[in-house]
Amino acid sequence: MLHKTWSVIRREFVERVRTKAFIISTVLGPVFFGAMAIVPGYLMSRDTGVKRIAVVDASGNEFGQKLTSGLKAAQRRGEDAGSRYEVTRVAAAGRLLDVRDSLVKMTGLSKRQDSGFEGLLLVSDSSVTSGKLQYLGANVGSFDDMGELERIARPLIIAERLAAMGVD
Repeated sequence: MLHKTWSVIRREFVERVRTKAFIISTVLGPVFFGAMAIVPGYLMSRDTGVKRIAVVDASGNEFGQKLTSGLKAAQRRGEDAGSRYEVTRVAAAGRLLDVRDSLVKMTGLSKRQDSGFEGLLLVSDSSVTSGKLQYLGANVGSFDDMGELERIARPLIIAERLAAMGVD
């Protein structure tokens, strides 16, 4: 009885394995899943040119100006190395939310405009104390863009925190 069961199982297995659909899916399945893992990472890491960013500065000190200067000094990688960011500093003393809401209309968050910004970097007094900046933009999913902004802002935040503690 067991011999007959194994014979039926073997026959069914061989019958399924010999089909064109099984062979094609065995070859193309891993290729498809590999492409689904690699293509999004490639698309997010592409350098798409100069990014237009508005720094909304509601800090009571010159940290927003330092951050703006740091972003303007950032260079792109590659053969066509040039300025990575086109930065506009918007002073928003005490009215960060009002300025932010008016500028969101000019970003890719609501409706794409040629003269608008790709993102807003919000700077307040709490940004330095907490060590975190708020960024609003259409490219927040890009690991490269967020990593580059963090690479530029982190040393400036650390220097500002040390200066506030009286350390040279």
